[in-house]
Amino acid sequence: MPRYFFDLAPGQPLDGDGEELSDDAAAAEVALQTAREMLRDGRFTIPGEGIVVSNETGEVVDQVYLEECGPEQGGN
Repeated sequence: MPRYFFDLAPGQPLDGDGEELSDDAAAAEVALQTAREMLRDGRFTIPGEGIVVSNETGEVVDQVYLEECGPEQGGN
């Protein structure tokens, strides 16, 4: 299974070990759920902050930002 890495943008890596997931769509869902948890916990501090998902080769496969998971968007 491919390994994905979740980093704050801008900011520090969230998980240096990454996580094995079935595909890009599964990684995108994990990023969205993590962003929602961070938003709920008040852990976003910078406008435009979010999570960048990259695969084992360093290719960015998804980006989830605070604005995408706020209540005004219906919280996908």
